[in-house]
Amino acid sequence: MNLALNRSVQKGGCQVLGLNKYSIQQWLKTIDTIIYDGDGVLWKHDEVLDKAPETFNALRAMGKEAYICSNNSALSVAGICRKAQEMGFLVAKNEILSSGQTLARFMKEKKFKKKVYVVGGQGIIDELKLVGIESLPLDHPSLQGFSMMEHVPTIFLDPHVGAVVVGNDKDFNMIKLTKACCYLKDPDVMFVATNRDMAIPAAPGRLVPRAGVMVSAIQAASQRMPFTCGKPNPYMCIDLMRQGVIQPERTLIIGDTQHSRLETQYSLAMFKQTCSDLTKLPKQRVRQWLSSIESVICDADGVLWHFSKDIEGAVDTFNQLNATGRKTFIVSNNSEIARMDMVKKAKGFGIQIEEDCVLTSSYSCAYFLAEKKFQKKAFVMGEYGIHHELEQLGICSSKVSETLERPIHEFVADLKLDPDVGAVVVGRDEGFNMAKVVRAGTYLLNPSIIFLGTCLDAAYPIGNNRVIVGAAATLAAVKALTGRKPLVLGKPNPWMAAPLLQAGVIKPETTLMVGDTLETDIRFAANCEFQSLMVGSGVNSLKEVQKIIEEGDPKKMDLVPDTYLPSFGHLLEFLC
Repeated sequence: MNLALNRSVQKGGCQVLGLNKYSIQQWLKTIDTIIYDGDGVLWKHDEVLDKAPETFNALRAMGKEAYICSNNSALSVAGICRKAQEMGFLVAKNEILSSGQTLARFMKEKKFKKKVYVVGGQGIIDELKLVGIESLPLDHPSLQGFSMMEHVPTIFLDPHVGAVVVGNDKDFNMIKLTKACCYLKDPDVMFVATNRDMAIPAAPGRLVPRAGVMVSAIQAASQRMPFTCGKPNPYMCIDLMRQGVIQPERTLIIGDTQHSRLETQYSLAMFKQTCSDLTKLPKQRVRQWLSSIESVICDADGVLWHFSKDIEGAVDTFNQLNATGRKTFIVSNNSEIARMDMVKKAKGFGIQIEEDCVLTSSYSCAYFLAEKKFQKKAFVMGEYGIHHELEQLGICSSKVSETLERPIHEFVADLKLDPDVGAVVVGRDEGFNMAKVVRAGTYLLNPSIIFLGTCLDAAYPIGNNRVIVGAAATLAAVKALTGRKPLVLGKPNPWMAAPLLQAGVIKPETTLMVGDTLETDIRFAANCEFQSLMVGSGVNSLKEVQKIIEEGDPKKMDLVPDTYLPSFGHLLEFLC
């Protein structure tokens, strides 16, 4: 290859079409093997692309080795080969590389002997079966009128499952998401993904979600990182390279997709980021510290109560703080219920509190739009609480209840959008499914439409390896489809405290935030420059904090609370 040609086709040059015919012919002589992507290069959905078979076959006739490398896990290798042959491509089964096949090979090399729970299609099950790995039958569950709180405890978890495998699944919904997360609560259960492709275009302004949307949702809810087998992981071609069948420097890959892939303030307090265990300090020192606290903001679930059961001593402590003249507030990322319902719930436990002293992520979103003088409709992917808070502040909202009853690319192409929608608000949604993800994502292809999220809560443990999936998964799915980053207005965003701070009701330096979750409650305290108290009655443990301190990563120090107690009830002895 001459110097000019070498410069023209150097990696990242993207200049081949600027060469003359002779130069392209000379360049092709340096290529022995061509690896083609399938969808978008050779065909689109089920339609062959113009001149693709002729070009493919002509290059084969020139002596080029040819492989089709596809992230499509809905079909097995045999299925992809049959599809290609029927479209006129001269290709054999051993010349097909698929993410499903690669996943099966990965599991086999790991000497995996247990069962697999599959979120995906039959193609994955077929490939696993070929290497002797048993999968649970594909399920298509629905809530059938039951709430997730009623349904989750009844979910059967097969004790023989040792891996959760995720590919593209048009029937993906909240139940499948929850079940996957329940399995992944066990750290010994593997989390493997076929690929992280997010979306493909179906029509102008329309996107079809792919496996990356499902993977992102499960990753966000389970807080587990999967091993991804498909492109861009070179593991797909590792066997060909090991066997010397292909030489990377003489191999051309033809594709249509470019694969590409956030810090905070510190709080000021007597015990700044020391996670001081108050039970091990002299009472007088703790009381001296408490005397500087004028306002207390408590997280709800995990601090005051756990779902429908109050946490021992928490109610008495909250009421005692209020009785001493301190301003007391409840803050929650739960967007499912309205603030007035949170007041009723608190009163049911014996806590007397006014609606103005309750902050929720749904109210935070509504307050944000109201401050922006938002005049259009908000499309909501979430529950009643969001709709109510929007309505209370004079903002119209809409939602849909729909399922996919036909091929997803047809559903996407025919989708009708409300032209009055100017914002998409996403929270935890028990009716989560791909139809809703597509609708929300399609609105968001318009960059002028505001994208809000209630919170990034992953999942709430309810015991016995069961979890209730949070809003993080719903948001991750929409984000993965659109590539847009939502403005998340629940904890840890300091915007949650904006109504109190703007009105001068509280001062950061004399406010104590009490929480059970590092990523939301403690980080929220740091972002607002509140003092922080972590309690061990909820999501995170003292051991996790100690690990962060030992690692010494400055980017994680805002997760370290100022103080610690086993439960909020333990604070009562310092108030008496």
